[in-house]
Amino acid sequence: MSTRLNIQFNDRQKKSLEEMAEELGTTQAGVLKTALSLLKVAIREREQHNDIAVVKDGKIVKEIVGILND
Repeated sequence: MSTRLNIQFNDRQKKSLEEMAEELGTTQAGVLKTALSLLKVAIREREQHNDIAVVKDGKIVKEIVGILND
């Protein structure tokens, strides 16, 4: 079963969504579905008291903070 949602974005958000869809070769809905999956991972990791980071060559290059309010 699928559900249709009506979401309002400001101009900046809409432009970002369009650019991400273009870059990823997907639809705007595809971008939002991917974002939802990533947020689900972030929530699960927070529940396990883990941090989220960008890692390159085994080293943390950027810690991701502030996407989930504690």
